[in-house]
Amino acid sequence: MISASGNDGGLPDYLTSYFVPTTNKGIFTTGMAGSAFYECFLSFGDQKYRDALISTANWQMNNPGYPYQFPADNFKYYSNVNHLSRQLKHLCEAYKVTGNQTFLDRAIQIAEETIAWQNYIDSRNPWPSGSIPDGSWYWYDYSATAPLPPGVVTPPGGGFAAERKIDYHTLTVNGLISLLECTSQQILPGTTTIRNSASFTTFRTNLRNAIINSINYMINN
Repeated sequence: MISASGNDGGLPDYLTSYFVPTTNKGIFTTGMAGSAFYECFLSFGDQKYRDALISTANWQMNNPGYPYQFPADNFKYYSNVNHLSRQLKHLCEAYKVTGNQTFLDRAIQIAEETIAWQNYIDSRNPWPSGSIPDGSWYWYDYSATAPLPPGVVTPPGGGFAAERKIDYHTLTVNGLISLLECTSQQILPGTTTIRNSASFTTFRTNLRNAIINSINYMINN
């Protein structure tokens, strides 16, 4: 995996039908590899794994993979939250090893966006109007309206999947838990969320509630 990350730290996406690497690099595959480097560094203490963890984390910083969109925005666009969760977990692990505040700041931003989309009901949702918020996320939802954010192309078929898949919820919750764990023993009074300027204490309360609600969804479904 270290050799596959190349000079810039990004790992190629794979065609899931055939497990064939593509020429595009992705936040999901890079995040999975980065987490593997983190575990290898903890287990073996080899500097090459630490270097690979940081290199892949830096690639994540330069390739956010999402346009910082929230439900109230005109674009109404977000990427797969389970993909965001791999980037989130990866950056939390890089922060734990390096103490680099920029990794934590980005992780908080990703988590804040993820939490904002929890319980979101798309107008194309086949469920009855007024469904009770249950702590879940859509599998993916690219419900962009014109004009699109720079570089964003609406996927074929409108890019909407109403399924709320338990396996993907597991990945999403795992990313949020990683952030809660890596900050659980810290008080960061100078850290505020980038989007809503909420205090770190308030954000962590929101983070904890999102985790509890999503776990309750998985228990009930």
